[in-house]
Amino acid sequence: MSEAAPSSSIEARALTLALGGTPVLDGLDLRVAEGEFVALVGPSGCGKSTLLSVLAGLAEPDAGDVLIDGRAAPGRLGHLTLMPQSDALMPWRTVLGNVRVGPLLGGASEEDATAAARRTLARFGLGGFEDHYPHALSGGMRQRAALARTMLGGTRMWLLDEPFGALDALTRADLRGVLAETWMRDRPTTLLVTHDLDEAVLLADRVLVCGPRPARVVGEVAIGLPRPRTLDDLVDPAFSVPRAEILSILRSTGALA
Repeated sequence: MSEAAPSSSIEARALTLALGGTPVLDGLDLRVAEGEFVALVGPSGCGKSTLLSVLAGLAEPDAGDVLIDGRAAPGRLGHLTLMPQSDALMPWRTVLGNVRVGPLLGGASEEDATAAARRTLARFGLGGFEDHYPHALSGGMRQRAALARTMLGGTRMWLLDEPFGALDALTRADLRGVLAETWMRDRPTTLLVTHDLDEAVLLADRVLVCGPRPARVVGEVAIGLPRPRTLDDLVDPAFSVPRAEILSILRSTGALA
């Protein structure tokens, strides 16, 4: 594990934002406790990605506050690690060069940053690919590299925006396992945006449900299933209970027929 700062809670209070005159966030409240894994689901276009940008400090709300560890955090940019939907690897850098950016920005020496990146790439199944450029990797390998970069991003507060949404089912299942294993070992405070209800239930402690735009949290489902969770759990009757609760909340918002 990288020498990152301790994880902290992340909280949004009454966040409101309009873009181009269109309301996107509508008094949104949520909290992710220190070391907790929360999934956020909701219909496409409801404002989930915009919310992550606000939490990360890439955008500011029209009203409301973002708190880290219970304190207002107007200068939070760089204090939370955002993994966007695309891998966002820098094409002019090797895999190693991409992954060691976080430690270098955090003040690590070249030697220490390189060693940490090599260890992490080996853990993520990318040993031997350190000197490859992103264009030479498969989509799944690029997402592995992006996860490794997130892990070494210098924080233990992770905002994950549908990181596996563009992958095939087998690769997605594989990387879910990698993420679950990494989270259980290091316990970063994590907020995952996903449209995949199975993914939400497999990974999260709690699932928050957003209604149609403008986004606000309209429901919450505690998962309560023991960890570790595997693909075998998908056929367990206990797994269907929280999934059905999430579906019911989505239907109540009109997001599903």
